[in-house]
Amino acid sequence: MDRINTGGPAYPNHLVHQMGPGGQPLEPSMGMTLRAYIATNALLGMLSHATQYRPINAGTDWHTAISEEAVDVADALIVALEDKRSSKNIAQNAPKVCDVCGADMQPGCPNGHFLSESI
Repeated sequence: MDRINTGGPAYPNHLVHQMGPGGQPLEPSMGMTLRAYIATNALLGMLSHATQYRPINAGTDWHTAISEEAVDVADALIVALEDKRSSKNIAQNAPKVCDVCGADMQPGCPNGHFLSESI
């Protein structure tokens, strides 16, 4: 089974520990995952218009369909955030060249042109 990307903790706090039987500390509690947080908010939005909202998979029970759709929204947002983050990192690490003459812009254009930021 593929591992589900939960996006990590929604509210990371490494100082919070759960206590087990007899007061023994358990693993640090990371709380709600980002996936659950986004899905919850998507579900709230859908439920706020429950009389007008129609789930895509209407062939199943309404509650199941709307819950699954909220999770699909969360998964899509996590993927989009990862794509955005990775494309931004690629753009930041790309060599900068002058838009006018194509010269290397490290530390600046040797011909005195200015770098136009496109990101």
